[in-house]
This record gives sequence, C-alpha cells and structure tokens, in this order.
Amino acid sequence: PRSLFATDLMTVDMLHERLSRALPGCLEKDRATLESSASRLAAKGAALLDPYEHAFSLRAGRLHDLSPLAVLSRGYAMACDEGGRVVSSVGAVAVGERVDVSVSDGVLRCMIDEIAASPAAE
Repeated sequence: PRSLFATDLMTVDMLHERLSRALPGCLEKDRATLESSASRLAAKGAALLDPYEHAFSLRAGRLHDLSPLAVLSRGYAMACDEGGRVVSSVGAVAVGERVDVSVSDGVLRCMIDEIAASPAAE
C-alpha cells in the first residue's frame, strides 16, 4: 500500500514541478500578447478619431465665429429698447426713449435725441 501512495505522490510532485515551470512562461507570453494588443488598439483608436477631431475642430471654430460675443468683438453692436427687444429699425424707437447698446466689453445706456433714416429707406 505504501508503494502505491509513493508512486502517486511522485506523480503529483512531478506534475506540480511541471506546472510550476510552465506557468511563468505562459503568463509572460500572455502578458506580451496583451501589451501588443493594447498598443495596437490605442493606435487604431487614435487613427479612427483623427478625422472626427478635425471635423469637430472646424465646426467649433465656425460656431465661435457665429456667436454673438464674437460678432460684438469685431466692432458690431446690438441695440435693445426699454422692453429688452432688439432694435432693428429706426421705426422701432422714438425720440426721448432709452436704448441699451451692447458692445464687446459692456453696455451703453443711451437716450435717443434724434432719429435720421438712411437715404435708401426714404
């Protein structure tokens, strides 16, 4: 009976030894494969995003150009009547009324002294 156990014990020891030697090699191989896959994935991901990043950048620039603050910074102004409505015509206000004129760095509070229509409007 002892010899049966001894044979089985030797087999178990031998298998344990083989497993102990094989595991580090397998783990190292799998680690290298994983690192290689991660590098390829990162490169592919960046390549896939490049055209979208460029398109996004172009659209963001265009959107900035159209923003009201960007328009004001180029020298334009926006006039609003006392009710806060945008004044787009001389007919929208009368002499003696107040208007707020928004410019790039603040608001001018103005009183209308005179109204002169453009020659093209007459």
